[in-house]
Amino acid sequence: MAITMLLGFTKLALSSDLQAKLDQYTCSQDGFVHAHQDQFDPLFVYLEPECPVDAVITEMVPVITSLVSQYYGETDAIANPFERVNTLIQSVRTAMAEWLQTHARDDIAQFLNVEATIRAKIINELISQGILA
Repeated sequence: MAITMLLGFTKLALSSDLQAKLDQYTCSQDGFVHAHQDQFDPLFVYLEPECPVDAVITEMVPVITSLVSQYYGETDAIANPFERVNTLIQSVRTAMAEWLQTHARDDIAQFLNVEATIRAKIINELISQGILA
């Protein structure tokens, strides 16, 4: 078995340097921090070389597209369009929460499963498919 690097690291000179390092390792598009302070040595910081959330979001988009199409058909019997859209959003959100639990690390799943984050992605898909205009 070949051994590969899992994480980079840095040893800070001062604890006051921590925020600057965390800012440096914050994903620009979504705000996920991919630097982690060691639990025993506050000057030791683990560093993920790339933003891990971006890859999960890339995988999420086609899943959301598929789920919106699926649940759009399944909500056909709801006559009130407001109720139908809300049911559609909630159904997709519930399915995406389950998908994240099985396809993403726990910290990434929790980060992306925030109501405002996941709902915005679902609404963007509803707009993209012409369900909302």
